[in-house]
Amino acid sequence: MNTAARSVLFICRHSAWTSAASACMETLLTAGVFEQKPVLVLLDEAVTLLIADQQGERICMKTLARQLPALELYGIETVYAEPAALTRYDVDPAQLSVPVLPLQHDQLAALVAAATTTLVF
Repeated sequence: MNTAARSVLFICRHSAWTSAASACMETLLTAGVFEQKPVLVLLDEAVTLLIADQQGERICMKTLARQLPALELYGIETVYAEPAALTRYDVDPAQLSVPVLPLQHDQLAALVAAATTTLVF
């Protein structure tokens, strides 16, 4: 779990269509600009951020999933997702907008302990 060592850990629990998820992504990208080694953890409804080909224009909303491929440009190399949430929200791991690492519940505590700062959205 050295991935989160000396990093800022972002934990998002809200669906892709909420202001909390939007705030998480905005803050995450800002941390990347300032080279803070951000790590993103998607729990519960937040795994819906990973669904590729979302069509937000149909409901006049910005699609956060389109930002995910740019994470690497901001130095954000690690994205974890809760496997149970992927299953619960019928998100196919083979069709995600970015590659993710599966996160088990016991790993979350280690990530939080290793991070210098943890932000929960």
